[in-house]
Parts: sequence; structure tokens; C-alpha cells
Amino acid sequence: MAVIDEGKTTMLYDKILLVDDELPILKSLIRTLRMEFPELYSTTNVDEAIEIVKKERISVVISDFRMPKMNGVDLLIKIKTITPNISTIMLSGQAELSDVTRALNVGALHKFISKPWDSVELIEEIRNAISKQAMFSHSDILTRCKTRHRLEEIVTEVNNNNNDISKLVLVADLKGTASLNTNCGVPKVNAIIESLGEQLKQRINLDIYRDEDKFFIILDCAADSTSLLTETVETILSIDLSDSEATDVGLRLYVSEIESWEDTISAQEVNERKSYLEKLGHEHLYWLSDEGEQESELKSLVRFLLDHGADNFIAFFQPQINIETNQIDGCEALVRRKKEDGTYELPTKFVPMLTKYNFIDDLTKAVIQQSLSLVEVLKSSQPNMRVAINVNASQMEKGILEHFLVVDGKALPGVEFLDIEVTETQHINDYNAVREEMMMLKSYGIKLAIDDFGTGYSGFETICELPFDILKIDGRFIKALGKSHADDAILNSITDSAKSLHMEIVAEWVEDASQLDFLRKQGCKYVQGYLFSPPLERDEFIDYVFEESGVSDND
Repeated sequence: MAVIDEGKTTMLYDKILLVDDELPILKSLIRTLRMEFPELYSTTNVDEAIEIVKKERISVVISDFRMPKMNGVDLLIKIKTITPNISTIMLSGQAELSDVTRALNVGALHKFISKPWDSVELIEEIRNAISKQAMFSHSDILTRCKTRHRLEEIVTEVNNNNNDISKLVLVADLKGTASLNTNCGVPKVNAIIESLGEQLKQRINLDIYRDEDKFFIILDCAADSTSLLTETVETILSIDLSDSEATDVGLRLYVSEIESWEDTISAQEVNERKSYLEKLGHEHLYWLSDEGEQESELKSLVRFLLDHGADNFIAFFQPQINIETNQIDGCEALVRRKKEDGTYELPTKFVPMLTKYNFIDDLTKAVIQQSLSLVEVLKSSQPNMRVAINVNASQMEKGILEHFLVVDGKALPGVEFLDIEVTETQHINDYNAVREEMMMLKSYGIKLAIDDFGTGYSGFETICELPFDILKIDGRFIKALGKSHADDAILNSITDSAKSLHMEIVAEWVEDASQLDFLRKQGCKYVQGYLFSPPLERDEFIDYVFEESGVSDND
């Protein structure tokens, strides 16, 4: 376990604005407050006060009542229209009761304190105002991120309802803020916190929560979630916080299960847990454990994904042969996981767990990227080479594929040479959503295949309801050819149905010449299997294609 101790103390990041037309009183207020609230703004002019509120993210305004041009009540009412969440305190010895009542009635005044003020009371009231603001506001003023209290509501709801959908909590922790606060002051720290909040909101399409110098993100592992763990982690760690005055400031990212947090989740609790950090793949990436926390399936999976990121998933490619021309017209991308000893693990060992926690999208993204890379390499010598990629029904329903294939409204180069195979492992719940996704994919030149037809959820209803281009016969029927009259009859029915619907037919698991002859007679155009080649690593597949086509890899 890694132990990180930066000697952090709780710091106040709220900006306070002081407004009083009497300069001596203003200076006295600054002397009273500056040790407790390091970022103070002050003015004797109400117009300047309004401009400060518009420009700066002020948390609390403390105003006198009697001032030229506009009294304190009217000023605070106007300020509340600019920043509704701002806290306001009136400090005066001459305020009119009717005006104070008016301010209270419209919610523009949180507290009235008489002059001369008691310093302890004033500081305490400012702290109370800030605390109430954090408790009742949906977002904090400095960063416009959601507050810690909103985050705690979600944590409590999940844990109280025994929600069986796992969620992760990501904590983006600014390191070096304590020394920066000492060397450069709170305004500099505030500027960096504000900048980080803006960048997180711009780059990540999820709710961002903040407490002090830490930002929290909840990643839902539900099947309909479109947020990728690896992508979110990479995005956060890529944020640049470089500053000539803040050379020691950086970002660490902690990952934890939401179930490990009980009723509270805060910057203070994160600091207390730092004795239980466990290093993940990136130098600034850790699993944030708690005392006595046991190894869980989700924790193991996160480590599996993040120790080496998507580089763990390697696409092998199995040739698909056009038996009318005896040419290699395409291939299927079949994923493997590369283990530490250099060997490869079959998908049956890891895909079910990835699917269970909805991390299958991270795998799919990696396979798509590798497939498009292959298309790019082969486009000059094999301009019509197609690559088939497997997805499941839930990925089609939630429309995640467009996220991988289209950037700024434009399809990535090579997507028109992809075939998307919808596997049989999940039932399609929303045919309309899947049909809409399929039509979008077709508009980019992508072909749609129904995989493992005749098993699982891949049946005749599916090919009648959805616009598939290709029917892929499950290998079990190919393996049973000549051994079972029932399987032969089913295979005949499948091929007849595909031909009547003008669908191309692909058969997998073809291992001997007799199977090939039967499939040719049945009108099957494409086959793949060990009769021709096993799945091959990318470079081996390229060599195989060049060798079979008589093309030199220097051509």
C-alpha cells in the first residue's frame, strides 16, 4: 500500500466581499477577517461591488446599510438577482427596520448584525452562512460543481436501498495545495481549483461534485451507462494544471466502490483513507481502500482494466473466405487478453465479468480502434477488406457505438469497412432503439450481422424485425453436419430464410472439406474456421493476407 501524507489542513476557499462607504470601517473589517478568510474583496462603491460580484465568484457579501446612491438592502437584493446562491450579511447601526424586513422577506438577507460588531460573532456568522450555503445549494459558487451534500444524498440513497447496481467513486485530488497556499496564498489556490472544475465539466459528461480541493465523480456500472472507466480516467489524468507559480501542484486520481462509503463522503475522509491507497497502473492512479476492506470482484476488475488500460485487450483476426472467388474478403476481430507472462487468455475467461459490470464498452472501443488500424494498413493492397466486430444488444440499445465511430459529426476513416455483429448473449428489449442505431450505422456504410443465429436470443423474429445484412450461422450447426438430421434440417431452414431475405450468409467453425462442400451447395458465400486459418495476431494476419494474395508487404 502507498502512504501519502501532505500535512494538509482544512482551508477556506470562499471569497468574501466587504462593502462600506466609510474607509476606516472597511479597513477594520479587513483586519478582523483576513486571518480567517484569506481571499477578501472590498470596496466603498456600490457600483464597483456589483461588478465584483459579476466578475468574481463571491460566496458571502457583507454590506453596510447607509451608503450613497443605493442603500445596503437594495444592493443585496440586486446582488441576489446576479448570484442567487450568494450569502448576505448586513452590518449596520442605522438600518431601517422596514428595509431589513423587506430584505428578509425576499430572501436577500441571511443575517443582520449591529455595529459595533463582535469579531467572534461576525466570524462565526460568516462560517454559518458558508456552511448553510453548502448544505442547501445544488452547486458551489467557486466552481459551479455540485456540492458534497448532494453527493452524500446519492451515497445514502444507494446504500439504504441496497442497490445491486455497482457504482464507483472517482476522486480527483489536487496535490500540493497546502504548500501553494503558504507560498502564494489562497487566491492562487482558488484559481487552480476553479480552472480544474471548469475543465472537468467541459471534458466529462457526468455530474461533478466538489469538497475543498477534491472533486468527486460517480461512475455507474449499469447496463445503460455510456461512461467508460478507462476513458474517464484517461481524461482526468490528461488535464494540464501547469503554472509557473505552482510547479508542485498536480493531480492524483483515486478509485473506490460507493459501498465503501457510508453516510458521509468528504475531503477530510479521503485524507483519512490515504493510509490505505493501493497503486494502480498509472503513477498518479490509486485504489482508495478503507480499513479492513476486502478484495471484491469489482475491485479486481477495476485493477484488471486500469493496470494496463485498454492495452490489455488484443484483437486477433480470423480470415473470412469468399468461397465463390477463393479470396480473403474480410475477417472477424476476436479479442484476447494479454497476460503478464506474454500468453493470451480466451474471452470466456473475462468477457462475462466485463459484461456483468458494463465494462464491455471499454473492450469494444479498444477492438474498434485496432480494427480501424488494420483497415488503414491494408487499404492500399486490399481496398475492400472488411472487419467484423462483436457487440451485444445493450450496446446497440444505448447507442454507444456512435460514440466510438463518429467524432464531431464525422465518421472516422475506415468505418465503412466494418461489419457489426450483434451477439446472441442478450435479449433485445427495445427494438425501436436498436433499429434506429442500426440505420445510423448503415448510413456510414457499415454492414450489420446477426451472430450465432439459431442459438440464444438470435431467432427468426429478430431477422424479421431488424435490418440485418448478414446472417452468421452458429458454429454448432456446422460442427454437427452429417451427424444429426435435426441439425441438418435446421441449417437448411436457416440458409433458405437468409436467402429469401436477401441476406449474405457466413459460416464459422469450418474445419474440413466436406463441411465446405455442403455450405457451398447451400448458397453460403463466406466461411471462416481452422480449415483456412486460426485467429491471428495483427501482424501475422497481415502476413497471411499478403501471402495468400501474392502481395509483398513492401508493395
